[in-house]
Amino acid sequence: MFHVSDNSKARPDDRLYKIQPLIDLLVHKYNSALIPEQNVWKEATPGQSVSSKVVIDLMEPYLDSGRVLFADNWYNSVDLAEKLLCRNTLVETLRANRKRNPTGITKKKISKGETVAKINNKGVTVLKWKDRREVLMISTKQTNKIISVDRSRKTVKQKPEVVVDYNTGKGYIDLTDQLQSYHSALRKSLKWYRKIIIDLICNISVLNALTCSLV
Repeated sequence: MFHVSDNSKARPDDRLYKIQPLIDLLVHKYNSALIPEQNVWKEATPGQSVSSKVVIDLMEPYLDSGRVLFADNWYNSVDLAEKLLCRNTLVETLRANRKRNPTGITKKKISKGETVAKINNKGVTVLKWKDRREVLMISTKQTNKIISVDRSRKTVKQKPEVVVDYNTGKGYIDLTDQLQSYHSALRKSLKWYRKIIIDLICNISVLNALTCSLV
């Protein structure tokens, strides 16, 4: 049976008291074991708050140091991009229904291979590009520059640089998801905190250790 906290000392206002000591310990170990390089990825968790404040708070230790934040479209918005612009750079996909999106870009119909983009007066670029489907991007790092990408069979494809950067950045989280999918230590349990404890120790910590060994 897992016990990572003293129930007699639990705070009534802390819903995570059963696992908080373990979370604090692991976060400290993770941060001391590896300092992110230039690129940082933030993946969305279903049901998690997606406000700009959450992203800023999570990124606080890594801001003001020239890093690039890659976030999926669960978090994105023009407001968040502008807030990070003065402290960091941001590359991410964008949901078409976000507030302050330029409708001239989000609603414009384009053909395969075509690109449309708009840069506001604060330096935030919103770009739409169509490959098999329409892709909407937001960036404070890249503009609407198109680059050549080598493909198999010696073919070359034209893509927006922001799309290439994003695909490169998200490759790390895709690899983590792939490795974790091969074998999960999670088992059915009536106690929600037991599943989280097992996931933290047997899945996340093991993958983090592997990542550190490969760096």
